[in-house]
Amino acid sequence: MLTNRGGPPEDPTPASKGVEAYYLHGHGGNPPILHTPADVDALVDALLAQTWENRTAALYHMDRPTTDLGLPDHEFHVAVDPDTNTGALRYMGDWQGQDGTWFSQGDSGKAGTVLHFYAGSDIEFPADSEIPLDAVRTAVKEFLATAGQRLTNITWQPHWSMVHEKYPYAEC
Repeated sequence: MLTNRGGPPEDPTPASKGVEAYYLHGHGGNPPILHTPADVDALVDALLAQTWENRTAALYHMDRPTTDLGLPDHEFHVAVDPDTNTGALRYMGDWQGQDGTWFSQGDSGKAGTVLHFYAGSDIEFPADSEIPLDAVRTAVKEFLATAGQRLTNITWQPHWSMVHEKYPYAEC
């Protein structure tokens, strides 16, 4: 903490409320809260140790605004696969004035989809959304540090419905 000469201590930035991380049914109203990069590493490690149905977390940055209904204005899914040492990301919310859904984009060139599981439901990710686990960790740390903004350290691809809306005759 910084101090002024002869004055009271001064905090250079307001304290973040942190990031809520939901990945187990038991979290309910008491999810783990991420505050530090070490917390992010612990979350990714915990996801890697889970069975398939609990390897996806929904993250909500508590410093972000809420909707008129009191719900978060964004959602960030982090899915991991210990067998391939990869993960995939899905960001839903506003980015540069456009509300939508985006997925991480890896360089696998795979077609089709990859299924992850969250809260009792399958979630389809594009097959080429898989990125190395180190990139997943870095992305979640950036999400924590930037108050939940869509990340700049990875390449993003729009959800197929956004492409179809802009280009109705595109094959998706």
